[in-house]
Amino acid sequence: MMVRCFLAIELPEPTLNELQELRSRIVLPQFDVRWVKLENIHLTVRFFGEIPFEDIKRLSEAIRLGAQEIDPFRIVIKGVGAFPNIGNPRVIWTGIEDPAPIVRLEQSISKELDQISWPPPDKPFRPHMTLGRVRSDRGRRELRECVERNKDTTVGEFQANHISLIKSDLHRAGPLYTVLDRFCFSQSPTT
Repeated sequence: MMVRCFLAIELPEPTLNELQELRSRIVLPQFDVRWVKLENIHLTVRFFGEIPFEDIKRLSEAIRLGAQEIDPFRIVIKGVGAFPNIGNPRVIWTGIEDPAPIVRLEQSISKELDQISWPPPDKPFRPHMTLGRVRSDRGRRELRECVERNKDTTVGEFQANHISLIKSDLHRAGPLYTVLDRFCFSQSPTT
């Protein structure tokens, strides 16, 4: 049996509520964008795709070792942008003010995945949370202006204490996510 899965930092409910305020300014009917359901927004650290179910235990152990090397850290969600660029928006996203801790996390986990000869990702890691995917050119100029107006907006912040391995089942109404496992970061010594 194959399982479609990814590794992500889930957003706590207060942060999702703050993100909803941003969405109320950018999710407008004149844009032809398939917006991600609020509860499905997350910060993907690694997309694995379809993997054999029997590999999950080996994969989880490598992730656990990589996560234990990282201390809990704050994530400040800031800005709105587009991939591949604002001139040709295909994906609308919100970013991270200081991506360094997340990059360290990704590198630590990637090091452990290398140890078990897990294939590397097919794209460079760019920390972001996908808000929507552009379906057509309808309203494109206004969409670019909206993204520009919100490019420096601070959405909110939260403490990241763990990372989750999430199964994704694709359905007509959108993906259904199920957490397979959570991996805690190391705890900073108390002083």
